[in-house]
Amino acid sequence: MYSVPRPLLEFTVVKLTPKFGCGSVVLNVERFCMMIEWPKKQMKKFVAPHVDCSGTISVQELNTAFAKSGMPLPNGELMATAGRYGLDG
Repeated sequence: MYSVPRPLLEFTVVKLTPKFGCGSVVLNVERFCMMIEWPKKQMKKFVAPHVDCSGTISVQELNTAFAKSGMPLPNGELMATAGRYGLDG
């Protein structure tokens, strides 16, 4: 799962540049490298709890993914997110 490399989309770069540029659209080399690595780290956090590799994500797997990424969701928000995106909740 997620074994095919994908390019970093321009939209993603536009959204992440101010985050890594501390509000500026100018990045030094170190901050640029941090910005490029950030989506890779987020993907690893998202894929790690996907234990059954079924191609879908369960509510429990989604809960684990949010928690591991430092954004634990209360049960109500988790179920609302799962319902909004058609997960098994």
